[in-house]
Amino acid sequence: MSVLDAAKNAVRPGRHKDDPKVGTVSLFTVPGFRKKPKGAPKKDESLLYDTGIGRRKRARGTWKSRPAHASDAAAPAEHGGALRWLASFGAVAFVVAASIGLVALGASFVSKDVSHQSYQSDRLDAAIAGLQETDEVFESLDVLVNDPFGSHPEEEELVYARRSAVGDSLAEADAAAREASENLRDNREKEVAANAVATAASRTNLWNVGLSVVDEARAARAARECVEEGWQAVLDADMHLKKAASLVSNTTDDNVRRANEETNAASASLQQAVSLFMEAQNAYPSYDVALFLDYLQKRIESCGYALASNQALLDRDKETAQAQNDAYNQADQEAVELAEGLPNNPVASVKDVFEASVADKMKDYETARSQTGNADAFIRDYLGEQGK
Repeated sequence: MSVLDAAKNAVRPGRHKDDPKVGTVSLFTVPGFRKKPKGAPKKDESLLYDTGIGRRKRARGTWKSRPAHASDAAAPAEHGGALRWLASFGAVAFVVAASIGLVALGASFVSKDVSHQSYQSDRLDAAIAGLQETDEVFESLDVLVNDPFGSHPEEEELVYARRSAVGDSLAEADAAAREASENLRDNREKEVAANAVATAASRTNLWNVGLSVVDEARAARAARECVEEGWQAVLDADMHLKKAASLVSNTTDDNVRRANEETNAASASLQQAVSLFMEAQNAYPSYDVALFLDYLQKRIESCGYALASNQALLDRDKETAQAQNDAYNQADQEAVELAEGLPNNPVASVKDVFEASVADKMKDYETARSQTGNADAFIRDYLGEQGK
């Protein structure tokens, strides 16, 4: 996923130039305000409807066409003119009232539509702002995923502190973007909303997969520390056993007693190694320590035979001393054979197991990262256009 550049801040039409602008971001997406859809009527656009009334012909059978009596010749003419005037005035008034009503109704519809579209644009702004809020934590997540065995305490602290908040922010951004996508009529804004939906989805996948990798890396690091300390205990045991073997080569009571001390120290180190390898297993179940435990137990067994042989020497029981020494040699040979199945570098083997375990997750992570980058790039370009 490419790192997104900061876009120009765009001022929404209708805002003053001194109003606060949306800030830039360091990764993934760039926030900003878009132009609102031009839904309001222009001055030269008429909302009046042609009703076809208001130009009626004079009706037949008016007062003028009727025969009049001499006594009322003047009155009907006078009253008939007044009635005709009132009828004409009423018709005009009706037309005007109807026209005003249609204008008001049309203006109401237009006003509501403009307000609705403006609201949907605001929802799109809210979606992008919500996505922007997650940028910093995604940067930290990216560092941890790409260097799982490195030391990044600040990034790790941020990712775990925002663990639940990021999911909520992405869900809210997704809901706002979907609403805008379904209701906006401006094609360009609909595209931006669709890409906001896409980036919310890909970021959600990116977050879930990335967290899974980070969690496993954390467990693997803990196991590696145990293995490193445990294997050092094995090396310490070897050192003590070599000293013991050197001492008993010159069989004196003092040397045998000192050899016993070294052998006891070796056995204690091997017991410590067992505990540490079991701790590594508990910390990171994917790392199988069964071979190490078999090897260590055989080494501990051989130490027991060595101590028994030394005690027989002190007791002047040569037959028992020889039998115990033979048992020691047999156990030691079996330990050597078990050691052949151990990794050449036990400490590095933890990382090898980790990398094999998360191989598919890393592919999923890179796919989600690429999808997020593509969707964010579309939004960034659009906001750049609006800022020009």
